[in-house]
Amino acid sequence: MRFCQLKKYFIALVVFLLSLASAGCTASDAKKKFGSDSLYFIALSQLNNGNEKSAYLNLKKCAKKGSYYCARKSMEKLCEIGTLQEKNKACLELLKKYNDAEAVKVAAIQFFTSKEYGKVIEITKKSSIEDDSNALIKARLEALKKRNDSSYNAEYWKWFSCRPISTEHYQFFRDVIMPELKEQLSKQNQTENEIELPPVQFAVLFRIELYKRNYTFTYENATKLLDYINSGEIEFTQQFASDIGKACLYGSTEFAKNAAFFKNLAEKNKGTSLEYYFWFYAGRLYEKAKSSTAYACFVSAVNTAANEKQKDNALWYLFNTSLNLSIDSILDCIDKYAKEISDSTYFDDFFETLVTSLIASGKINSFGKLYNLLKDYASNETVAQISYIYGRFLQENLIDIDQTKQIKDNSNIQREIAARNAFTVSLNAGNNPYYNILAAYRLNLPYDEFAEKIFTPVHQNKAGTAGAELKVNRDAEILLEGYVYFGFPELIFPFWQAHYKEISPETSCFIADFLRKCSTGTDDYLDQSLRIITRSSRLRNQKISEKNLMLMYPDNYREYVKESTEKNEIMMYAFYSLIKNESYFNPDIVSSAGAVGLCQLMESTGGEIARRLKYKEYSLEDPKINIEFGSYYLAHLLSRCDDSYLTAFLSYNAGITRVRRWKQSSLSEFGKKTSLPMDLFLETVPYAETRNYGRSLFADTVIYSYLYDENYKDGIYEIVKKLLN
Repeated sequence: MRFCQLKKYFIALVVFLLSLASAGCTASDAKKKFGSDSLYFIALSQLNNGNEKSAYLNLKKCAKKGSYYCARKSMEKLCEIGTLQEKNKACLELLKKYNDAEAVKVAAIQFFTSKEYGKVIEITKKSSIEDDSNALIKARLEALKKRNDSSYNAEYWKWFSCRPISTEHYQFFRDVIMPELKEQLSKQNQTENEIELPPVQFAVLFRIELYKRNYTFTYENATKLLDYINSGEIEFTQQFASDIGKACLYGSTEFAKNAAFFKNLAEKNKGTSLEYYFWFYAGRLYEKAKSSTAYACFVSAVNTAANEKQKDNALWYLFNTSLNLSIDSILDCIDKYAKEISDSTYFDDFFETLVTSLIASGKINSFGKLYNLLKDYASNETVAQISYIYGRFLQENLIDIDQTKQIKDNSNIQREIAARNAFTVSLNAGNNPYYNILAAYRLNLPYDEFAEKIFTPVHQNKAGTAGAELKVNRDAEILLEGYVYFGFPELIFPFWQAHYKEISPETSCFIADFLRKCSTGTDDYLDQSLRIITRSSRLRNQKISEKNLMLMYPDNYREYVKESTEKNEIMMYAFYSLIKNESYFNPDIVSSAGAVGLCQLMESTGGEIARRLKYKEYSLEDPKINIEFGSYYLAHLLSRCDDSYLTAFLSYNAGITRVRRWKQSSLSEFGKKTSLPMDLFLETVPYAETRNYGRSLFADTVIYSYLYDENYKDGIYEIVKKLLN
């Protein structure tokens, strides 16, 4: 056996044994537990070992006797093995039993591979070009082309004109259309930049070039496309309206001229489905031209939107345009249009920007109004942020109590009552650990209440409201559990991702734990584990178990971390939060800037630390070295930041010189001469990435301490206080 094959076999064996250890059972126990379903998993192992004949028999049995997903997966696998006749027969059986779009796609791809083009056309005749998967439509079109079917041209054009361009569109164009186009250009003695094509072919090429971000070509040819549209040779669809808008937006600097053109189109197409697109791109182009006319265009786009997604998109740009006009303008705009918001989470980044803008412009007295405007319309995350900041401004006597409530008494008692009310709103909003922890701290919640509030996420659906309890699909869970018991980690995440709303938190925790144990540091299993446990925990409004939390907050490399943090006299769990945020415990990761390993250290920084620690030879890819150097560097920053962890965190991300400059600038923003509380300073940091970095490390340090340090469970607020120093 060759070495690479032996290595592959050894890894597979280790994963299988690990899966049995995780499940606490033997191979015979696994077979007994899964009954007929075990035949599917056994067949997968047999296929991996090259035993196709035995696998075929087991798949046939499971297809008849297995639970829904195991039986279906068995039938789909049968479409891939055996003789050509056996594969095709399996496809027919799959269609007979299931006959949905996914089954049709599997069968169509197989029939096309076996050159059964007529069969592909037959089984896909009811497929929807607008709604079915692009992979399915691509297979149908390829078969139609092979058979020179009369319906090919119409369906090909419809697919390319009614949907956003996808990978499948591009592949079809590259492999089927482009060879014909090159041949045609060759016969006409033309190049791709001197194109004289029939309208349909030209329009398809235009869309493909835009997909490739060839904005120069698409802008230069937008007029030609419009000529074809105006002559009636091409129907003006929503996709073309959007494409021409993007071509003008990114392919030219004549923003005012192009904006006026789109405004004119909007007025000419009043009452049609295209009106929204013309107003929207008129607004985008006027915005680029720094014209106040953008505001009116986005208002018209909001009013003509055909669905919630379009309206939210137009609202987002309307809010941004209003903010660019003036602070007073944006508050009036939010007052008027906040009730139009559909997906509240879509606006989180805008409100994050707004908070910083209000502070930087000295408009902190506007927070009371903003708090009242958004608490019923913004996402839980944004509400938690704005409510907390408003409460802190009241506590620090930086603003008056919001006058919209007609409270004239700004006494300390009334101010404290208003602040506590704001902190309570922030805490109850959930979904923002940083602000939730701080709100609990300001309210001095008892420990049990603190844990209950912080670790019970408030689920939001797309509209930003609490979602209904989701039903568990036991057959889907059986398939996932089988992948664990029989050792197929590579198959877990794709299926879970497609069915996560049907999977219980317990099963998600089980498979996430398995993936974490399978991780070697060079694969995606640790990242998949985190994604599974995080998304699963947010699906239901119930407290996250400590086991789930430990999967979200792993303590890998504990021996190295404990040794290095004790040596450098820094908080171990603060350092854990740094590793989690920098690399999520992947020792091999290298950033685009060249930062290496667990603590994402630059080579220059590593060299300087090595010199100080008297290392002649070292490797930042070595987890032990990386942890030692990273903890030393954090300790060094702490010593230069007056032992302020939050300042050191920000300095680790952005550099200590910048942070010191920001601190000095923040004093003037608040009219302070000496100092500013660290939680308020963080809101003045001009870079969203650095602000979020500081918040994440702060919250993760508290959560790590809660999970792993028994000494701090009764004094969790001591950790918060230390971090705010």
